[in-house]
Amino acid sequence: MNIVDKTIVKAQEEGFLLQEEHIAVIRDVLCFYEKYKFLPRLSRVCSIVKKTPAQLWEMFAGDPLGKIVKWSEIDTGVLARDCGRRKRNG
Repeated sequence: MNIVDKTIVKAQEEGFLLQEEHIAVIRDVLCFYEKYKFLPRLSRVCSIVKKTPAQLWEMFAGDPLGKIVKWSEIDTGVLARDCGRRKRNG
């Protein structure tokens, strides 16, 4: 079972009713994470799935990336270091 399948199962265990569009967003976010080793920004996710940020928030009834991280249980401690924020801040 891969990370996408585990995330889908975890979301369903928590009572979140996933539709095909939810699964597509989860798959896109986690494939990006596996390829680049950091999470995409919400704007990047929006351009990939062709939805506005408001549509994604409404679709997930709250923070879409936060929920995907919670369900997938990926290690976010490593993400802030790897996503380039440190370089921008000096």
